[in-house]
Amino acid sequence: GLYTGGTPNLAAIGTALGVDADLYIAMHTYDTVIGVFYLLFAMSLAKPLFGLFLPRFGRADGAGAPAARVASQAARDPDDNDVPTPVDVDENFDGILQRATLLPLLGAFGLAALIVGVSVGLSGLVPGEHADAVTILSITALAVAASFVPAVRAIKRTFPAGMYFIYIFSIAVGSMADFRGLLAHINGPLLLFVTLSVFGSLLLHALLARLFKIDADTVIVTSVAAVCSPPFVPGVANALKNRSVILSGLYTGIIGYAVGNFAGVSIAYVLRLFA
Repeated sequence: GLYTGGTPNLAAIGTALGVDADLYIAMHTYDTVIGVFYLLFAMSLAKPLFGLFLPRFGRADGAGAPAARVASQAARDPDDNDVPTPVDVDENFDGILQRATLLPLLGAFGLAALIVGVSVGLSGLVPGEHADAVTILSITALAVAASFVPAVRAIKRTFPAGMYFIYIFSIAVGSMADFRGLLAHINGPLLLFVTLSVFGSLLLHALLARLFKIDADTVIVTSVAAVCSPPFVPGVANALKNRSVILSGLYTGIIGYAVGNFAGVSIAYVLRLFA
């Protein structure tokens, strides 16, 4: 779940599974440390290295990533009705407090609160040891379902508003990282697991991209979206000198947020069958 969505998924899955607080902090700390090296690699050596065996952007079967093509076409011809309108993923907060924008956003927050309330109520229908898991998965499922409601999708600036709270969450969680404990008591197996998960998934991602002829820039930015979460996508795209892949990364990260909780909790319950 963590490497499908991001740190919010780690916290949600940890709550759903009743993970020990010390283990959670250790996992988060190792993820932070390894994530620094991963980002440095993604922003520097990854492109020339992957460029040795992956197509260049815009030359994957003559086109490149679909989302990137849409973004490029929209930029060239904004009046072309055949080009789908991208989702509002601009992180610019300008005008977010204006009445015309703020009131619908407050309605969205009210809907979020309602979803949480319903999910907590549903958790009361199951045995106590599964209540947290039901709460987290119900919130995820109901939120995804709400995203298909046209009136909800029409609310503007929900993406930057949501990212604002993710930034606050990230600061709070980042302050929990125990680097002193990392040096004093190194959990070798956990550190190895995190390292293999991050760089192993990147290697597997690149090999599959080779099979499906996906360009290097799209591979890097979508990997970053999954491993580090969407807030890191624009910075990596700038480092790659290719902002056309931002949409591909953001879409991947948003989908990862949605499926991460289900993936993490489901795999945990399956593994418990063999424990």
